[in-house]
Amino acid sequence: MRFTWEDTRIFGFTIDFSSGGLGISAKRGINPPGILEMRLTAPEGEIALKGQVRWCRKAARTSAQMFVFEMGVQLTERSQAYIDLLEDMISEMEERRHAHDFKEDLHVTYETQFQLLQEYDANIRHDGLFIPTDKTFEKMQEVNFSIHLLELMAVLHGVGRVIYSVNAEDSERLNKPKGIGLQIQEFLFGDKDDLHLMIEELRAKHRRRG
Repeated sequence: MRFTWEDTRIFGFTIDFSSGGLGISAKRGINPPGILEMRLTAPEGEIALKGQVRWCRKAARTSAQMFVFEMGVQLTERSQAYIDLLEDMISEMEERRHAHDFKEDLHVTYETQFQLLQEYDANIRHDGLFIPTDKTFEKMQEVNFSIHLLELMAVLHGVGRVIYSVNAEDSERLNKPKGIGLQIQEFLFGDKDDLHLMIEELRAKHRRRG
């Protein structure tokens, strides 16, 4: 997707996306810790973003016709429209990848790795998962769920059984969103191993920072 830097009107293209940052290809590079105010051209219209350059390098292969710099930009300001775009992208990616193998009933989204770690420690490690939803499910009903990780642009797939639900009345009384609590039966496609690796890497990252 195309973007422009508002201060100089320089054009470029995105290499990759996540809720935390962007990979950008452009004809001009900005050195760290440069601040960029950007407009991302998406199918739904332009999306305003602001970020800080974390790294900048020349592309491995360049030509006069190609964008010759690559940059990693950490987002400091992002809108709900950008999060919605990531959700659409990850859903389309999943539909292509598992169209014949997995029929999703529900999904839950974590924008950051820290949110994933919190939910893992509170529930997932004990085979539990809460998914906000307005849909109605019967107790002990089996459902296919997915977990969208927008900072990693990854998806985990699993099967669970409904063990409780929070309806509109419960939601108001408990100050908790409507939804269902699942007992996780299994993760599919080797995703349990991927999840454990993610959690180990997150804990290692926190230890280094501490």
